[in-house]
Amino acid sequence: MNLRWPYPGWKEYLLAGIAVISVACICSAQAPMVGTSQSEKVSNHVIQLAANGKIEEADRVLQDALAQCQQPSAPQNCQALLSFTQAYLAQQKGTAGAGEARKFYRKVLTDQPNNGAALNNLALVEDSVGNATEAEHLWQQAINSEPERAGHYAVLLGDHFLRLKNFDAALQAYEQAEQALPSADAPRRRIVSVYRQREGSKNLEALLLRAQDWEPSDPINARSGYELLMARWSPDPASADKADAVLLAWVVLLARNEWLNPESLAALPADWSSPGVTQLRSYLVRPTRQPDLGWWGMSAEKLSARFEIAKATGRLLLKEKETGPKKAESCWQWALRSTSPMELIRWDAASNGFLRISQELASLYFDYPDLDPGNQQLSQMMARLYEGKMAAIQSGDRAVTQAYHTTLALIYVSRGTWSALPGTPSYMSARFQLQAVLDDAKYREQAEGYFQPLPEIKAMLAKGLMETGSKSEAARASFQAAMAYLDADSITDAQTLLDQSSSLEASNPEIGRLQKVIVARREPAKMASDQLTVERVPWLFQASGSFSDAFLKRQRFKIYGDCVSPSVDGPHRLAAALEAYRLAAELQTSLVGAGDLLRWQRIESALLTSANGRPVSPRVVSVKGIQRAPGARTILPIALTGEDGPNAVAVQKETPTAVEVLRNVRVRKIQDVQPYLRLRRDGLYITPSFGNADVSPLLEQLRTDPNLRALVKPDTAPS
Repeated sequence: MNLRWPYPGWKEYLLAGIAVISVACICSAQAPMVGTSQSEKVSNHVIQLAANGKIEEADRVLQDALAQCQQPSAPQNCQALLSFTQAYLAQQKGTAGAGEARKFYRKVLTDQPNNGAALNNLALVEDSVGNATEAEHLWQQAINSEPERAGHYAVLLGDHFLRLKNFDAALQAYEQAEQALPSADAPRRRIVSVYRQREGSKNLEALLLRAQDWEPSDPINARSGYELLMARWSPDPASADKADAVLLAWVVLLARNEWLNPESLAALPADWSSPGVTQLRSYLVRPTRQPDLGWWGMSAEKLSARFEIAKATGRLLLKEKETGPKKAESCWQWALRSTSPMELIRWDAASNGFLRISQELASLYFDYPDLDPGNQQLSQMMARLYEGKMAAIQSGDRAVTQAYHTTLALIYVSRGTWSALPGTPSYMSARFQLQAVLDDAKYREQAEGYFQPLPEIKAMLAKGLMETGSKSEAARASFQAAMAYLDADSITDAQTLLDQSSSLEASNPEIGRLQKVIVARREPAKMASDQLTVERVPWLFQASGSFSDAFLKRQRFKIYGDCVSPSVDGPHRLAAALEAYRLAAELQTSLVGAGDLLRWQRIESALLTSANGRPVSPRVVSVKGIQRAPGARTILPIALTGEDGPNAVAVQKETPTAVEVLRNVRVRKIQDVQPYLRLRRDGLYITPSFGNADVSPLLEQLRTDPNLRALVKPDTAPS
C-alpha cells in the first residue's frame, strides 16, 4: 500500500534527499569511490523495486547491503545513504511505516543535523500522522539549513498550512518560496490559491500589489490575481471603484500579451454591470461598428487603456482573410480620430497609446498599399504626428518628444526611408529621427536619472548608416548597439552586433575587450567573486573611450547577480550578493529590465536569509527625478520594458542591516553565527551562544559594532 501524502510531487522530494546523501558520500575524501558507488547502485536498485511494487524484495536487498555496511572495510558513508533509503522504503508501506521512517531519518540527522532533505522528509512523515507542530518545526529547520532548496521546502510548508486553512502562515511560506525561487511560477500560483480559498472581499489589497509586481515577469499569475479581485470586488458596491481600477489593469495586461478577445471576457463576472464592462463587451463583439467607449476616455489611464484595446483588436482583425486589413484600418483610424489633440495635451500619459496605433496604421499602409493608393491617409497621419511633436517640444516634455521621435523613426524605417527624399527636409528620414530618439534619451538620463539602453533603436541606426554608405559610423553604431543589448540581457544579439561592427571596422581595439565582456556574461559562474578584481580582469573595471564606468558597473552587477544562485557555493554566493548590493544600493548603478529585477530579488533574499531575515517581494514604484546620491540605500533606479519614465525598486528596510552583519563577520563565518541571529524590521536579535568559544567572540563583535550597536535588541528573539 502506498502512503497517501497531501502534497503533489512528494516522492520527488524523497528521491532528491537520497541524491543529496549520495553527493555527500561521493564528495567525502574519506569514502572510497568503489564502495560508495556500490551503495548508490544498491540504493537505486531498491528504489526501482519499490516503484514496481516489490516491497519485500526491496527490503531483502536493502538488508543484505546494510549487513555489508557493518564490515570493517565498508565505506564510512555507506550507512548514511542506506539509512535514507531505508526511510524511503518504510514510507512505501503506508501509515504503518511512518514510525520506522521516522527512526531512520532521525538516524541520518544524528550524524548530519543540518541535512535539509532529511529534515524535509521527516516533516512529511510527521505531517502524515497528524504531528503538525513538529512538521512545521522541521520544515523551518530545513529551510534554514539548506538555502539552495529552501524554496522547495517552503512550498511544502505553505501547502501544509493551506490544507489547515491557516491562510496567513501559508502566504508567509509561499512568499518565502517566491523569494528563493524567483524564476518559478509555482509559489505565485499558490499565493493566488490562498486568496481564492479565503472568503469575502476585504483585505485583498495585498493581492493587488502582488499582481502589479508580477506583471513584468509573470503575466499569467498577474492575470489570475486580477481576475480573482474582479470576481470579489465587482458585486460589492463599496468596492466598485477598486473593481474598475483592476479592470483597467487587466485589460491592458491582456492587450499587451495579445490575450484580449471576445473569449477572454468569459473571465469577467457575468452580472457585472459596470459601464466599462458593458462597453468593452459590445466593442469586442462588433469592433468595426461605431463603438461607444466613452467610459474608456474619462481619464488618462482609461484613454491609455482604450488605445491598448484598439491596438490589440486591430491586430486580431488583421488575421482574418481578405477583409482583415480593411477592418484593422477602420479600427485604428477610429481610435486616432476619436481623440482630440487637446485630450492628448491634457493627458500626455495617453500619448504613447496614440503613437503606437499610429505606428500600426503606418505599417498597415506600407504592407497593404491598396488601402491608401494616393498616400492621402498616411500624409494626414504624418501631419498630425509632426504637429504633436512640435507641441511636445514647445512644452519641454522630453518624454513625449522622445515618444513622437520613436514613432516617426519606426514609420520611416518600415518604409526604408533612411535618408530624406529629394526635395524634403532632412528630418523626414529614419536616420534623423533615430538619432533624435537617442538625443532625447541622453538628455533624460542627465536630467531625470533615467537610463535607457534602447538596443533596437541603436541597431536600426547602425543599419541606416550602412544603407547610406557611412561605413565607419555604422561600425561605431553597431558597437554601441552591442553594448546596449548587453544592458538589456540580449547576449546573442550583442554578439551579432559586435560581429557586425568587426566586419565593418576590424581594426577597433575595443572589439576584443567587449568580446571578453560577452563571454563573461555568458558564463558568469566561471567568474568567481574572488576573481572579479581590477588586477585579474581590468577590462571589466577600467573605463576607456568606448567603455563608461556606468556601463562596466552595470555588467558587473549582472555577473554578480547571476552568481547568486544555488549552483554557486555559499561563501562565493554571499560575496557576490554583497558586491552586487554595493553596486546597486550604494553606488546607484542603474538596473535594466525584468532580468535585473529578478537578480535583485535573489540578491536581497540571499542577504536577508543569511541573518535569518524575512524577504518580501520587491516593489517597483514610478518616480520622477530619481536622486542618485552615492550611499542612498532606499531606492534603486530601474528601466522596465513598456514604461516611458523612471522607476525604482524599494530596498527592504532590513537589508542594509544584513549587509553590515555579513561585512562584520565575513561570508565564511556567517554559517557559524546564523543560528543565533534573527533579523526583524525593528532590529537585530542576538541570542546567547552558551559558551561556544568559536561563536561568542563573533556575536560580541556584532553587538559592539558601531554600525549595528543601535539596532541590536535584547537576547530573546521573536519567532
